[in-house]
Amino acid sequence: MFPRSDDQAAGLRALFTRRRAQLVPLVDNPLLDGGEALVDLLVGAYLERGLKVLVVDAGARAPQVSELALLNLAACIERLSPQVGWLDARGLVAHHLDARGSAAGLLGKLREAAPQADILLLRGSAAELARLLAGSAATVRPVLLTDGQQQNLTSAYAGMKWLSERAGCRVFQLLVAGQ
Repeated sequence: MFPRSDDQAAGLRALFTRRRAQLVPLVDNPLLDGGEALVDLLVGAYLERGLKVLVVDAGARAPQVSELALLNLAACIERLSPQVGWLDARGLVAHHLDARGSAAGLLGKLREAAPQADILLLRGSAAELARLLAGSAATVRPVLLTDGQQQNLTSAYAGMKWLSERAGCRVFQLLVAGQ
């Protein structure tokens, strides 16, 4: 018996359609010492699974975004290895705000700039991430970085509360640095 034609069409679409990179929002905690090491560990975990990662660093300690990025994001991505790309992006979200205060359109531009990426690891403040996640918060799990210090736990909780109230995120991941 022959398979149904709509099943064949679905199979062909699956073969030739490029998967969209999965967005992993990473709430920046600028007070956290060793936050960069946690980002490295997270990237390493994705690499162990054979995934290609684009790290978009819009955190408070990141370098300011290049003016070239406003014209050509792909030209600003630094290749750290064949599997890892890096984009310094502090201030990039503000350049992509629409009339409603959303920067959701930036996600499509990032995916176009790095079509080979399986993971978009987007590090930024809770306020910037809320602007980016407008309309897609139900499908992502933001990652909160902290350690055992009270100020960092409070910062992680504040980021979670902000994203919950402003972007509608309901599920979070917590990455805790050991001491």
